[in-house]
Amino acid sequence: MELILAKHCKSLTGSFGQYYGYAIRRSGKKFFSVRSPKGPRLHDGHLRFIFTCADMAQYNYFIADIDVEGEELLEAAREAHVKLDSIVPEMHYDAQSVRDIKSKYGL
Repeated sequence: MELILAKHCKSLTGSFGQYYGYAIRRSGKKFFSVRSPKGPRLHDGHLRFIFTCADMAQYNYFIADIDVEGEELLEAAREAHVKLDSIVPEMHYDAQSVRDIKSKYGL
């Protein structure tokens, strides 16, 4: 997942919490989520991390938007034992779309 930073935020790296099992890393001028190599991880940590980033984007404080491929969203849902039957693997989803999915499935 790519994180698009708010205009006033120059950099954002690290973790939002150890139990997600994911962190933000910079690659060139872009920022991406990456799986943490060690430490405890919740089975739904990947999906929670995606939802947290999407929720943060609505406030445009650090994160302005996200770009997550449908396949990554489906993989995160499988890890969390959640069925998301309306996700298209080849599509890209922004923060608003992810929040809509979260609401639609009551997650």
